[in-house]
Amino acid sequence: MTDSDFARLLRQAADDQHHMMSTDLASIFSEEPVSLHCFVQDAKFLGNPPLSPVQYEAVRYIERIYLPDLYPRMAELDAKKKFGTLHVGPVSTWRDEPYWSIPYRMTNFITLQWGKGSGKDHVARVACMRIAYLLLCLDSPQHYYGMPEQDTIHLLNVASNSHQARDAFFTPMTKAVRTGWFKHRADPKQNVIDYDKNIVSISGHSDAESQEGLNLLLAVADEIDAFRSKKEVLARRGNAGREPTKSAEGILNMMRSSGITRFPKVFKNVRISFPRYLGSTIQRLTSEAKKDIKIHRNASRHYVSGPLATWEVNPRHAGPEDFAQEYTDDPVMAKAKYECQPSRAVNPYFRNVLAVDSAFQPRSRAPVEVHYRVEDHDGDRPVWIPEYVFADDFFPVRGAVYAMHGDLAVTGDRAGIAMAHVADYSEHETVAEDEDGATHVVREVRPHVKVDFVISFTSDAAADPPREIQIRWARQLAFELIRRGFNIRRFTFDVFQSTDSMQILESKGIECARVSTDTSEDPYRSLRDLMYEGRLCIPRPPVAADRSFLLRDELLSLTRMPNGKIDHPVDGSKDESDALACACFGAVILGGREEEGGARAVYTEPDFTVSQVFELPLGMNPAKLWERQLPSVW
Repeated sequence: MTDSDFARLLRQAADDQHHMMSTDLASIFSEEPVSLHCFVQDAKFLGNPPLSPVQYEAVRYIERIYLPDLYPRMAELDAKKKFGTLHVGPVSTWRDEPYWSIPYRMTNFITLQWGKGSGKDHVARVACMRIAYLLLCLDSPQHYYGMPEQDTIHLLNVASNSHQARDAFFTPMTKAVRTGWFKHRADPKQNVIDYDKNIVSISGHSDAESQEGLNLLLAVADEIDAFRSKKEVLARRGNAGREPTKSAEGILNMMRSSGITRFPKVFKNVRISFPRYLGSTIQRLTSEAKKDIKIHRNASRHYVSGPLATWEVNPRHAGPEDFAQEYTDDPVMAKAKYECQPSRAVNPYFRNVLAVDSAFQPRSRAPVEVHYRVEDHDGDRPVWIPEYVFADDFFPVRGAVYAMHGDLAVTGDRAGIAMAHVADYSEHETVAEDEDGATHVVREVRPHVKVDFVISFTSDAAADPPREIQIRWARQLAFELIRRGFNIRRFTFDVFQSTDSMQILESKGIECARVSTDTSEDPYRSLRDLMYEGRLCIPRPPVAADRSFLLRDELLSLTRMPNGKIDHPVDGSKDESDALACACFGAVILGGREEEGGARAVYTEPDFTVSQVFELPLGMNPAKLWERQLPSVW
């Protein structure tokens, strides 16, 4: 056999293989699908302006609803610009561009964190109609996916309210399918579009239960941050009842389960929104998607776009200047809506982030750390015992009197404990007016407060035995600190079941009171004054400079509610920030000040001596008694 004969046979084999593939595809498709550019822009289809590069890429990932093994075959024929015997359809010029041969990962979860006005609804409509079009190009979508011919394939868009679902999404889509390619293939009705071949597009709502049982190939959660979280739904009904289905988590679970059980390889869950506050649902989904992509790389089933500002997605907007009035009226919300840079709070109580950060002083080691161990009680009942580790430079200072506060809402999984004292005072001049309107200078002496520590007790339901927060832990910590020489004069509690601890502490000479940020703004108002005037020093835990930590997050998450109450987001907490505010408030009430030089008080390294005259606190050295008188609590 000559080389020319061998080459001829190779060409013939290639032609035969091409014919087989073409014939095979002809049995799958009734019409060759056009490119996305053509589908969006050509008047025979949608006749819309072109998508921006960011929008285009998102739809390219969403449209991958054919089974994975089909795309390589389409790509090979795409490269030859022919599907063989297939009907090309109304437009053939799109073949001048490569399309199916451009690789895109097969994904199931598409997360788009884009600013308001970026065209999210438009992209969702285009994606929904694009998938309907790709299904209609198949000879039998049901046969292709191995479904009974009478089954319906559903495309669902879920919005938080009927107005959003109807006006922003569904009405424009019904207008689009009444013309062009869809004109004789779609029958738009109220909240439903019936396409040929048992394909139905549905405008849904927040009740996930009513949408169970659908064969969801595509499900779009439109403005997922507008849905209440599970915690918020439970809080509104008093934490009673079964798992909420109308929550953001309920919607996402319904979308996932209905898709993965019907179309496990190709289902599409699209989650799209701008973030309402830091740590919101869309931000959590974005973070989880990025983490999955980082771990699994090309094998990840996630695609994520954002966070991106409105003008980065939609070039019709030049920048923040297009929304100048909203930035003037409410800059915090404007940054969240248009730049995807939300504050931790919608109406933050601490707006001066720089002042908050300036109050924290870095430390190489936390002043107090709490660990836990199990100890047998009465031989057969294991109980949890907290153990404390104190830093070497954490010691009582001469002259200082200390105030503690325990925020012990033990129904949660965390309880905050803090201690603070007044370190010094400074004079300030203010201008005041008398009753006749005359101005005069008033001199004020204002305290500088040093926070000794802010820690949390935590519960752990998964531990053996389950660890629950005990109120007694707070007073035991106080006694341990007293043993180490801290002159604790005041211990306050929130209103939760603190009577027993207060009686025990008062019997030891410690002033006790109930102080709650839920009933009075005074502690937070005092804390804000201390922060904004640079009169507060808080130990910053040993974390990297670019990392956040719980206390800072809680402070910046605090929101002034419409009723005037200072509260945290539904998915947040304020256990440590409450303890901080009330401890500082107590320190200001107590007064006192550190002696010059900040010398250590009577407590020294353990040197135990037994006195014949009176009993000394454990760890006190009588040789050091000349340094100061005993605290009144002894």
